[in-house]
Amino acid sequence: MTTQRQRSTTGRCGRCGTTVGRIAMRRHVASCPVSVEAHSDSKTHRQAGAPAEALLVEACAPRSPYWLLAAVAVNAPLHALDGLLRSVWLECCGHLSEFDIDGVRYLSAVSGPPEAGARSMRAKVGAVLRPERKFSHVYDFGTSTYLALQVIDVLPWRAPAGSAILLANNRGPQWSCSSCGKPAVSIALDCDEDIFYCAECEPGEDAVLPVVNSPRIGQCGYTGPGAPD
Repeated sequence: MTTQRQRSTTGRCGRCGTTVGRIAMRRHVASCPVSVEAHSDSKTHRQAGAPAEALLVEACAPRSPYWLLAAVAVNAPLHALDGLLRSVWLECCGHLSEFDIDGVRYLSAVSGPPEAGARSMRAKVGAVLRPERKFSHVYDFGTSTYLALQVIDVLPWRAPAGSAILLANNRGPQWSCSSCGKPAVSIALDCDEDIFYCAECEPGEDAVLPVVNSPRIGQCGYTGPGAPD
């Protein structure tokens, strides 16, 4: 990968629009006034000392500027988190995916039972994840996109039952054309090196994919949607 992907990015809270860096966003989303207000009534507010109702999960693409933060209900199945990652960053052709949690593989839906030693993503989040636990996700076992995830903390409010909700994500990095340095609009398809093009330098539609705010940029047939900037 070129050095273009090594830059850091700020992120935007999807609830209130606050824009800060990745570490600051971890603190912000837990106490975002819009989220707190939306989940602070007597039926949903988590009282001090009560069992956790939702976990704050961070996902990022190693050695790249892409990251997001999500609220995941402890009673949600793992496939709810898989679905969020697909909808924001990954889904292109209905490929299979898996989580690896403490050496155990949790597979997306397949016909028939999971292979030996693997489990289904029907497993509940609260049964397999806890604060500070690190785990991984891979989408597509051909042209793979790898993600590193971590449970950052327990949230002080409850996410809707069974859900995984996007709280914040990085703002789309601005890439430069590898030929002339102008703002890039496309990237070479499935290339070992990141080669970006502006509108004037594009070699042709069949050879490129659009620049999108996703770690799957330039892979397979991925054209978005990607989370909003």
